[in-house]
Formats: sequence, structure tokens, C-alpha cells
Amino acid sequence: MRKFDQCNDDDAPMTTVTVTIGGRQFRLRCDDQERTLRAAAEIERLLEVLRQDSTDQSTPTLAILAALNIAERHDWLSQHHRQTIEYLCSELRAMRSHLEQAITEAVAMAA
Repeated sequence: MRKFDQCNDDDAPMTTVTVTIGGRQFRLRCDDQERTLRAAAEIERLLEVLRQDSTDQSTPTLAILAALNIAERHDWLSQHHRQTIEYLCSELRAMRSHLEQAITEAVAMAA
């Protein structure tokens, strides 16, 4: 499946893969067959978990619940990623400051 992000490579070769989700087969065009197969397997796994927990729900309802679970996980990971990047940037700025101070002191001592 096409990725909708800034890193999408429009020149990536497209292939076709058939996946089975919820007992239905879907033929999908994708630029990374292994990633698409892993994603389909994860959706199928999540649907099975939801099916066991909610035996009275229809497949479309379970699909919506699966989508919500995946969206929540994506949101959490995105937030965690942003926080990690902010932390690393802060640490790098502190390291840069310490290095600049050490260089300034070393130059002053050499003079």
C-alpha cells in the first residue's frame, strides 16, 4: 500500500500482493511487499483477538475497533517518538555547550 508520508519514494517499484484479512482476500499494490504482509498479519491477529473478546460484534464493527486500536497505537508511538527526539536534541545541545566551554578553556590555557 502506498505510504502517505514525507519519506514516500514515488519512484519505488510497485508490486501486487494478495492478503487475507477477516476471511476475505484483498489484492493490493504496494512498494514494500514484506511490510504489507506484516501489516495484514497484524490486522488479522488484532481482529482475532477482538473477535474472541467481542463474540457478539459484526466483522465491520470489529474492523472499526481494530482501526481504532491501530490509530491509538500510532498516536502513542508518534508522541513517544517526538518526546525522544526532543530529549536527544536537548542532550546534544548540552553536550555541545560543554564541548564549546572545554575548547574555550583549553584555548585560554594554551595562550
